[in-house]
Amino acid sequence: MKCDMMMKNCIKTILGTIIILQIIISTINIVSADGMIIPHSETDQIKKSYPDIIFHIVDVSIENQYVITHLDQEFFNPYNETLIGTYIFPVPEGAIISNLTVIIDGKEKPFEIMDKTEAEKLFQQSIIEMNDASLLQYLNNNLFSCEVSIPANSSIKMSIQYEEIITMNGGMYNYVYTLSTEQYSSKDIDNVSITVHINSDKNIDAVYCPIHTITSEKISPNEVYVYYEVKNARPDTDFELFFSVTNKDFGSSLLTFDEDDEDFFMFFFNSNGEQTQNGKIIPKDIVFVIDESGSMYGEKIIQARDALKWILEKLNDDDRFNIINFNSNSSNFMEGLADVNSNTIEKALNYVDGIIANGGTNINEALLMACDMFKTVEDRDSIRVIFFLTDGQATAGITDTEQIIENIRKANIESKIDASIFVFGVGYNVNTHLLDKLSNENHGSRVYVKPNEDIESKLIEIFSKIQNPLLKDISIEFKGIEVYDVYPKNISDLYDGSEIILIGKYKDPNNKATVYVNASRGESDVEFTYEFDIKNNDKNSFIPRIWATRRIGFLMDQIKLGVESDDLIDEIRELGLKYGIVTPYTSLIIHEQYEGLTVGMSANQNDSDKDGVIDAWQISGERSNAQSEANYAYQQSNHAQSTTGANIQTNGNKIFAEINGTQMDLELLGNITKIELGKKSVKDWVNENLMVNNYITFGSDEYFELLKDEELANILSAGTEVVFQKGDESYYISHDNPAPSGDIDPLPEVENNVDIPGFQLILCLAGIGILFLLKRK
Repeated sequence: MKCDMMMKNCIKTILGTIIILQIIISTINIVSADGMIIPHSETDQIKKSYPDIIFHIVDVSIENQYVITHLDQEFFNPYNETLIGTYIFPVPEGAIISNLTVIIDGKEKPFEIMDKTEAEKLFQQSIIEMNDASLLQYLNNNLFSCEVSIPANSSIKMSIQYEEIITMNGGMYNYVYTLSTEQYSSKDIDNVSITVHINSDKNIDAVYCPIHTITSEKISPNEVYVYYEVKNARPDTDFELFFSVTNKDFGSSLLTFDEDDEDFFMFFFNSNGEQTQNGKIIPKDIVFVIDESGSMYGEKIIQARDALKWILEKLNDDDRFNIINFNSNSSNFMEGLADVNSNTIEKALNYVDGIIANGGTNINEALLMACDMFKTVEDRDSIRVIFFLTDGQATAGITDTEQIIENIRKANIESKIDASIFVFGVGYNVNTHLLDKLSNENHGSRVYVKPNEDIESKLIEIFSKIQNPLLKDISIEFKGIEVYDVYPKNISDLYDGSEIILIGKYKDPNNKATVYVNASRGESDVEFTYEFDIKNNDKNSFIPRIWATRRIGFLMDQIKLGVESDDLIDEIRELGLKYGIVTPYTSLIIHEQYEGLTVGMSANQNDSDKDGVIDAWQISGERSNAQSEANYAYQQSNHAQSTTGANIQTNGNKIFAEINGTQMDLELLGNITKIELGKKSVKDWVNENLMVNNYITFGSDEYFELLKDEELANILSAGTEVVFQKGDESYYISHDNPAPSGDIDPLPEVENNVDIPGFQLILCLAGIGILFLLKRK
């Protein structure tokens, strides 16, 4: 035992020393790296083309902080002669990577640390020959390399494995994989996948990926699988994964980012996953309100019945429920709320089979009946929920939208029923103004189902998320920092498998922040307290864009629901242009994506019926539904890329919009909301509309002189045709500017750089020693 303790203390001491030395050397996150092949064959066709990447499969094993990354990829040479090239493996400065092995076609290949001067020469030559400035983003990395040869019309398979230790960022472990090198393929890659297997001695409470869409599978409170997969694509952004662990029932994390004169934060609050297993869930009182008007006839009513029957059989033993089916009048399964048992469920299933579509739509009466049901039964510590599904507008009883909203506010909120109303709008004839306000004012959510879309799966998906409530009446207070402009405005209840993510701005940092989370947990009130160190942070640059997306969603909702003003539109436009976010007011500069949330956003400004109200702000219709759906999704956004324009990219601290092959700095564009070239060239438009005082030819001596500034090198990686501003200077990089004469000077040594063969190699060896001790233990 004494020997074990000495061994553990020794490991801690060595690890602490290494971490301190890392901080001294670099503040860059530890990043797992992937490579690319830069051809240097004599034939122009090969010299100017990257080989094809057929597949790229990554398996990552994380055991507490110890990480093993294994990747398999296949490169194909589509040409009729051998492709000779250099495989480059970028390693960010400060990374501790050990046991690096490369196997090509079954044979181990030696990796060498590339000499800095040699690397500069290769990159400068390749940037010009490949006409690809994006290579600049790796210019200041430490590089491992090996020579490769791919026979004509043949492929090679490469396997790489390495080990590292990851560190924490804002209370979360941060793993990064350099996936951006996959853009260096001459065609789309058939399959790119990353599987991350996380094991921890503590409970894993949060898993978050800010850029890529992932799925996660929780095997146990201590074990999680994370999956990312895309087909027929060329990823151009790095894969970044955050996860946090805790010994408490509920964990939290606080990520921050400093941007100019504004500071942003992202606060996570999660369950550790053990509450449901331990039976610590709050009972639900739930009323299902189902539209059975004539327009629901056919497949819609069949799917609604099937979904409701599935949900009834998934209710928890302590739940209570009722069913209201309505057309011009409202009917109910029974008075009050029914207990969940085999007898009541069987009767309820039979009742659902008898729901038949006919008649009008009396929404007001049905929802008031639902609210009254909570009053007729014994009060208890439960979560109250109304599931409301309709496919039409109010045609019977009270039909005025504002009157219905007011009636439900009085019956639900003012009478302290406080039921969450989850709204499902089916088809394009629903009143989006009514449904949006019902969900907004009654702390629920909204889902719009397109014609011929599966109603059943939507209902089941939402119910599955709220099946096991853990906390209700949640409030979150920050001390030590002053927070403002926080989204979402209303904090929802917490359910098993869900999380609360607040994003906002803060000021007056006091080096430490204390966060108090107060909530009701069944019959008792609880408070959770968390403390965080607040430090200047320039790493989590995704936070401002996510904040701006949520803010835009909130503002667009205000406009759609009748609060339109020039100030709101101006702010939406300003945020969209600053962060490259697709909005109806920036679509002439920021282009919508080819799929997902932003599709059709530009069409939302149309006024098809010429009534002076654009389609998106109408009460009903396809564009109205789409805008409501987009507004809500923007407000719930946790991902930096989901609303970013298809023509937007970030390089260094700049956001660019690609316009006709030229990367335009959004900061330089300012308040310009559209670019109409007509028969003009981009250069003519720039000269007429922007103030540019530095014209530089791509690949010239003057161009390479700019690369001595590391910040400029990152900005210039945007492309070969770039217009941008830095401080008081503005630049236009282009192929056809007059080029200064003279030879290309080698780039200078990066100031304060630590040479890998020297001091940093000692750190790498020390890291290997730690990994050896950890693995033995």
